[in-house]
Amino acid sequence: MLMIIWTLCLMTMTAAELMAGVSTGNCSSNLCVLSVVSYNLHGFYQSLSVLQELTDHEFDGPDILLLQEHWLTPGNLSKFDDHFND
Repeated sequence: MLMIIWTLCLMTMTAAELMAGVSTGNCSSNLCVLSVVSYNLHGFYQSLSVLQELTDHEFDGPDILLLQEHWLTPGNLSKFDDHFND
């Protein structure tokens, strides 16, 4: 099982600040955190419990979840909607 977790700290800027290359705001108030998880499923049903834990609303899950090797046929891709409706 391979799971890669990234946490990125990004400074948000307005479009004008970005074009000018300067930030006029307070840097600490412009700082946000983006978490990204990349997970190799080795089959949808084999990793369903891990996916449910990662997307549990009581747990502060990742902002972006990248999934590989779900092994679902195009006709079964709705399984994601069945188990993870939001």
